[in-house]
This record gives sequence, structure tokens and C-alpha cells, in this order.
Amino acid sequence: MIKIGASSLAEPNQEKFLEYCADLKIKYVEIVKSYPNHEINFELIESYNFKYSIHSPLIDINIASLTPSIRKASINEMKQSIGDAAKINAQNVVIHPGKIPFSGKPYEETIYEICNDSFKILKEYSQDTGVKPLIENMPLIEGFMYYDLEKLYETLKNLEMEMTFDIGHAFTAGYTENQMYFPIVKHIHIHDNNGDDDSHLPLGEGTIKFNDIINKYSKENYKGTYIIEANNLESIQKTHQYLRKNKHI
Repeated sequence: MIKIGASSLAEPNQEKFLEYCADLKIKYVEIVKSYPNHEINFELIESYNFKYSIHSPLIDINIASLTPSIRKASINEMKQSIGDAAKINAQNVVIHPGKIPFSGKPYEETIYEICNDSFKILKEYSQDTGVKPLIENMPLIEGFMYYDLEKLYETLKNLEMEMTFDIGHAFTAGYTENQMYFPIVKHIHIHDNNGDDDSHLPLGEGTIKFNDIINKYSKENYKGTYIIEANNLESIQKTHQYLRKNKHI
């Protein structure tokens, strides 16, 4: 049986979301620390008996920005997420790589170097916190960095860091199910699509063969969580039902 959780991306009302997860008997919850829930309600979070992870802010953030003040502010947001994770005994913080704006395209190599330096800063900051910053692969969308899984894998391996693997993102980038195993994966996001859009559908409503991927990770003794990253609460339930039907939970 796999460790299944859900992301608060599905519902901005945190109490409603947590109650829903409790009703489904989900044990793992990922708190998205982004508008409209940039500030974590620790009292609410600690009133439930979940095992938590945190997804660092999504909006107006670029740890690879060519503008130093924006990059510094973005890194500080990641650091705050790591600190917040430590307060609630969350072991993992999901980190998005930066973005390459249209006018930054001539400087792509430099932007990747800046991004990797930011990864190093976050790794060093987290050393004594008990929290792991896990870098997430991105979907194939204009301006997004590290949709290339091999490039991300080699970068993180060299930095001795680990990964949040987003299956749906990888599928948009053209990866097949048998190309989706990486030994540095410590946390997985699950949602479906048809390969043409990062649509975050419930499992079974797109064309990804999740059974093949889950079975591979189980065979390789993966011990981490699978977080349902859905657009709404109904989609969490549909994915939960899919996993139960396929005897993963």
C-alpha cells in the first residue's frame, strides 16, 4: 500500500480542505503556502493529526531572477517555508525552479547557473532544520525551467539534493511511463492529463498509465508519499477512488 496524501491546491479554505482530508482518512497533507494562504495558520494546522509537507509560494517568485533584489526576496520566501516546515515537523518543502522571461532568453545559460546557486543556498540553509528542500520538475510551458528530467537529475545529483517528482508535468514534456523513475525522488505529485496541457485531472481521466509508474516505484522500494495535486475537492475523491480500485490503497 502506498502513502497517499492531498495538496491544499484543491481548496483555498484551509479548514474545509483539512476536514475533507480527515473525512477521507488521508494521513498526509501538503500545505500550499501561496495566496490566499501565504501565512500558515499554525493553530489550525496543529489541531489535526496529519503528517505535513509544505509547497513553497508559487506566485511572483523567481529564484533564478536576473534582478538580484527579486532573486533575494524569492530565496527568502523559500527559507521562510523551510522554517515553517520545521515548526510543524514537516520533513519536505517543495521548491519550484525559477523562470526564464522572454527578454531573458539570450541569457539562458546564466539563468540556469543562478538557479543552481539558489539551490545551493537553500540546501545550506536547511542543513540543521531537519527539512529537505525538494526541487520539482516543471511542465513543458514557455519560460519554465527544468522540464528536462535528465538535466534536473544530473544537477541535483551533483548538488547532492533530492527531487519532488511531478508525474503530470513529466508527461507534458513527452516522457513515457518507463522513463519516469529516478532514485533521488523523495516525494511525488500525482494528477492526470493527455500530454498536451498541465490540466491536473483526476487519475483515470487522462492517458497516463499510473499503475505502471506506481508499480515501478514500489519495486524500487520507494518510501515517500504520493500527493494528489487536484484542482478541486471532488477530484481528490475521484483520484482516491481510482487508487482504491487499482488496489494501491
